[in-house]
Amino acid sequence: MTRVLFMTGTLAPGAGTPLLTRAALADRIADYRAALAFNLSVLEAGGVDRLVFVENSGHGMAPFADLLAASPAAARVELVSYAAPPVGPDGSRLAAEFELMREALVRARTLREAPEGATIWKITGRYLWRNVAATVA
Repeated sequence: MTRVLFMTGTLAPGAGTPLLTRAALADRIADYRAALAFNLSVLEAGGVDRLVFVENSGHGMAPFADLLAASPAAARVELVSYAAPPVGPDGSRLAAEFELMREALVRARTLREAPEGATIWKITGRYLWRNVAATVA
């Protein structure tokens, strides 16, 4: 059975995005780098089979190039960045998250072409799921 870890994120949220505790781009990139490095270690150790990170601010994935270049599992990683419409006037980040997941299923080849029986574990990209390997085993 294929186990896919699917990270979502917004590197550069729009100005005025409600309820953000960490809005500075440098802080957010640092958070996502730490989470990606951790998830790469899980992938490299065989805890999951594939890793997909989709971000919806259109910032691009250049801040992670060095992490992938250093990973022996880079061929099993897919990074996708696209510019989503801004969060609506109601401030619904939940709607934005659903939109991100819908877009990810279209844009990320790993998700789109996942074999029958694959398990896809969606996680919030900035947080570390420290027991992910044990949970998805």
